[in-house]
Amino acid sequence: MRFIILLLLFVLSPASLAEIQKPNILFILSDDAGYADFGFQGSKVMQTPNIDQLASEGMVFNQAYVSAATCGPSRAGILTGRYQQKNWL
Repeated sequence: MRFIILLLLFVLSPASLAEIQKPNILFILSDDAGYADFGFQGSKVMQTPNIDQLASEGMVFNQAYVSAATCGPSRAGILTGRYQQKNWL
């Protein structure tokens, strides 16, 4: 019985929990930006070298849809996890 307790304490110790790798996610939300308003999407007017570098080294989602033309429902949906259509109720 002592062996099982010691084994559980070792397995659940903070040192062993620190070894678990968490996902490395960077979420960037840009309000009032058009489709081609960034350099990696072809903009020649707006220079976005840091975002361009992130796009070239990471993952880019090319299609995204929102349920309203204003940023309020999108922000509320991200903060609450609810569907954007339900935030208007």
